Amino acid sequence: MRTYFVAFVLTAGCALGCCFNGSAHTEAAYPNVELGWKDFGSNSGGAVIRGRFVVRKGETTDNGKIQIKVLELISPDRCAEAGAINAQARVRFQFVRSSDHKVLCEDIFPEHGGVNIEPCGAMVAELGVGGIWVSAVSLKEEWAFFEVR
Repeated sequence: MRTYFVAFVLTAGCALGCCFNGSAHTEAAYPNVELGWKDFGSNSGGAVIRGRFVVRKGETTDNGKIQIKVLELISPDRCAEAGAINAQARVRFQFVRSSDHKVLCEDIFPEHGGVNIEPCGAMVAELGVGGIWVSAVSLKEEWAFFEVR
């Protein structure tokens, strides 16, 4: 019996390995704030908030100039080091110019983070988007709450 117990503990330990960190993604509550394309003034960092949105996976928001689509919600990597971007839930966005439906770029932003849009900064900036801040992600209900800056 003791041999089976030791074998079980060793097997379980190997299966969990270094990836068992005990932290799981905490599901966000649906935000209770005004949403939409409208200037909300500056945040504490001085950036002007152009809009706040809750967008479900596969859906978009559009201001007539640019369309922002939530392509994918990505679960945190339980094996990632604390503080690493992949240790957080993430959102893959697609940015499309509304006038000709040209895909400008895609980028991934972490929950509780974001801001600059590196791969297509100039193209997106001329359409009024300087960055994205992801405030919350609900993996269970498949939505992202974010601000366009």
